[in-house]
Amino acid sequence: MEEVLSAASYEFDLHGRCKRLLTTKATHIRLFSATYDKKWRPVMVTIFKELKTEDDLIECTHVIRVSFKTVAEEFGLTAENAPSHPSNMTYEKLRGSIDRGLKLFGLVCRNEIIGCVGIERSGDEGCYYIERVSVLPEFRHKGLGTMLLDFACGFIRDQKGKKASLTMINNHNILKEWYRKYGFIETQIKTFDHLPFDVCFMEKDLL
Repeated sequence: MEEVLSAASYEFDLHGRCKRLLTTKATHIRLFSATYDKKWRPVMVTIFKELKTEDDLIECTHVIRVSFKTVAEEFGLTAENAPSHPSNMTYEKLRGSIDRGLKLFGLVCRNEIIGCVGIERSGDEGCYYIERVSVLPEFRHKGLGTMLLDFACGFIRDQKGKKASLTMINNHNILKEWYRKYGFIETQIKTFDHLPFDVCFMEKDLL
């Protein structure tokens, strides 16, 4: 039996882009409704589900690697200089993260995982980490990234969380601006000896 989660319904435009949140209610999945226009332009119907099985995690590993490949290429990241970057994700790493408390949710369309988001409780009371926000390249620019953040923030609120935190490559300016528009603020920048880039820490109050 699936775990009970908060659910959300979204309205899509004729090109498949998510327009706005319509309703929320309690159910075992988050359901996103859609229709087709008279020219049969495709609009996706997707659900969120928690990923736990070996098959789901293997598929999600591929989604994460492919989704972050464009970032790795842009910043020259490889398995040698940035082995912990999501573009180098393995099933074993992902399984280990879940065993340590990560909740991983997949965005599923036509029985295929097209995106995902991870949520994990931090050591600070009321704070949760959002990580591995991924959308396959062919499904981008349709509002799915915003849906992933909506889901993650909604889930954190359901857990009585007060704050969402995330990290990113500091020089990834386009992504940083996207998070800012969503309501995240930059809190600090850190340099780590084992990483070839500075890390930006961002937070969003959920009260």
